[in-house]
Amino acid sequence: MEMETDCLSILPCHACGDSIFHVPQFKKTEIMNVYTAINEMRRMSEKKEEFAFSFMSYSITKDKSDGEVNVEHAILYKNPKDSKNIYQDYMLTYLDTDTGEVRQCWQPLIMSFQHQQLDSID
Repeated sequence: MEMETDCLSILPCHACGDSIFHVPQFKKTEIMNVYTAINEMRRMSEKKEEFAFSFMSYSITKDKSDGEVNVEHAILYKNPKDSKNIYQDYMLTYLDTDTGEVRQCWQPLIMSFQHQQLDSID
């Protein structure tokens, strides 16, 4: 899927010579799905670029949700290969750079990326 971007000006940019740093923001012309968002998160994380996302929390052991979780600055971690978690393929491991905590979320419960709502999984 081809994504168009607008720029959100926040800081001086040394890359393009402009007096403003450009952070890509996805246009709302097309709603991104969860899988495209996860691929973009991975791409940004490889470049050490932070992103914002939100998801619905869920604990399978407690069979309980504590509601929506908003993470303003995150970078993905690779899931541990030696994990005994049988659901590991359905989880994302991320670093919340504001708190320094490494956390996990369920991929199908991701609700937004870069403050834009994602298309639901059918």
